[in-house]
Amino acid sequence: MNYQFLLLTIMLTSISCSFAPFTSTKTARTLGDKNYEITTGLSPAPSFVLGRGFADNFDAGILIEKQFTPQLSLWGKYAFKNGADREFSFATYGGIFQAIDFTTTKGLFLAPIVSYQVGWFEIYLVPRYNYVHWDAGKLNSDKSDDSILDNVEWESESFSYYQLTLGVNFWFSQGFGLNLTGQYWYLPSTDAEMKEVIPGIELLWRF
Repeated sequence: MNYQFLLLTIMLTSISCSFAPFTSTKTARTLGDKNYEITTGLSPAPSFVLGRGFADNFDAGILIEKQFTPQLSLWGKYAFKNGADREFSFATYGGIFQAIDFTTTKGLFLAPIVSYQVGWFEIYLVPRYNYVHWDAGKLNSDKSDDSILDNVEWESESFSYYQLTLGVNFWFSQGFGLNLTGQYWYLPSTDAEMKEVIPGIELLWRF
């Protein structure tokens, strides 16, 4: 196990900070105009995603994910190519997110996506860039003011990291599927990395 990454995770838990969403889009193919998709499961954080097609090659939606605190994201996806069966699909995907707690976490994410479908089986790859900004509060016991809120000082911290997600979709029907993922993380500012694969499992409904 990489102990640097484990230590970072424990530290974030103790101060209620969040990462960017674990969850990413599940295919480079878009939904099509006025079609919807709901995704829910563990990524490994519990998550709920609602997406809608606003054009034949553009989707947008919301993502709610429960990390150390609930987090809300707004995202969009533009497909350069919606491949047919046994063809590659290519898209770009990005969004913004925010979580409110004793630390205010916000940021953005951006990634290209490639996917390939053969009948009921689909495989995809998402190499994602994440930017995270924290406004963290801490208590300053040196102040003489009796008010706890007046003793709170705010410190800002920003960092970037990369998240590589490899996933597969098993489409049991045109509108229902099972998604399995594995993630790898790398934080260049600290040289910390998650050498173990972070698993995820989710269900997909399209209508």
